[in-house]
Amino acid sequence: MKLYRIIHKSLVHELSMHPGFGATISNDNAFLLAFDSFAMAVLEHPFYSLVLGFPTTFHVVIYGLPDTERKHITESPACLYEEREIGNRKLGSWVDVFLHNNTALCAEYQSRDWPSQSNYVINIRHPLFSEVVIEETFAVK
Repeated sequence: MKLYRIIHKSLVHELSMHPGFGATISNDNAFLLAFDSFAMAVLEHPFYSLVLGFPTTFHVVIYGLPDTERKHITESPACLYEEREIGNRKLGSWVDVFLHNNTALCAEYQSRDWPSQSNYVINIRHPLFSEVVIEETFAVK
């Protein structure tokens, strides 16, 4: 499975040694927000929604994840996003429950802005995270 993230170019070197570098922390749990395509990574990024573009200092990271079952989060859209802010995104407490239970490497949930699309939370403390590889990085153009 391939998932995509957008990061600042200053993080690219660290990612090559530590795929979890730049993770979001929530209640002592660490995770990465990721998307199933380059287009969704761009459209869902908070910076893009503010300026409708990216400076060349941003890079796309393509993560290769082992083909394992992912947890499908079936909460209503209101519950997915309403409870608290994590970084620039408001996500529900389901994130902490998913990470704390450590039942899967990846959780799939409905996009707030693009309901037919999915977003992903990658649990960097799951044992299978050691099999995650950075397949490619490239500048956003």
